[in-house]
Amino acid sequence: MDNPIIFAEDLPPSTIHDRVVRGELVRLARGIYSADVAADPTDVVHRSWRAIVSRIFPHAVVTDRSSIWAQPHDGYLFVASAREATLGLPGFTVVSRKGPGVMDGDIAIGDGVHLGSRPRAMLDNTRPTRKRGDRPPATLSRAELADWSTTSVPSTAPSRCVTTATRRSFWPAGWARRRLESRRSMRSSARR
Repeated sequence: MDNPIIFAEDLPPSTIHDRVVRGELVRLARGIYSADVAADPTDVVHRSWRAIVSRIFPHAVVTDRSSIWAQPHDGYLFVASAREATLGLPGFTVVSRKGPGVMDGDIAIGDGVHLGSRPRAMLDNTRPTRKRGDRPPATLSRAELADWSTTSVPSTAPSRCVTTATRRSFWPAGWARRRLESRRSMRSSARR
């Protein structure tokens, strides 16, 4: 099934109610349903989180603490969008804060959702935030930010390395440095 997610505004309320009663739809959250009734709702959400986020929070940018992983982590996904809201889904909670939408350098990660560029992620994570109940602070602590900045892509790396790194498990330590060094050695050998 390509996209098992159905939103309340896609069908009349009576149709959705009838399909839920017949067991053809499973409610994931208010106004969000899955046609994949055999699968675990948490698995459905983890496969389709980009489609859900882009529909509920148009032009959302994965930012703050979540920019390190480029996906939900530790039960939360922090995004910047046009509105402030919290959306509880099976498996994790989306926390949206008001913030600028897509900017130059942000990376499209699918279904209209973008990942904040590395400079944006660094800047966004300097904003002080607090833990709220069980929810971690939206931004990294100073120590976490320092650790991330020293193990992620060097600021001198070409932007295409950053884009390529996001396709992997998002900026693995040492990968970008090795890639940059190999490109430099190829350039120097080409000059000879």
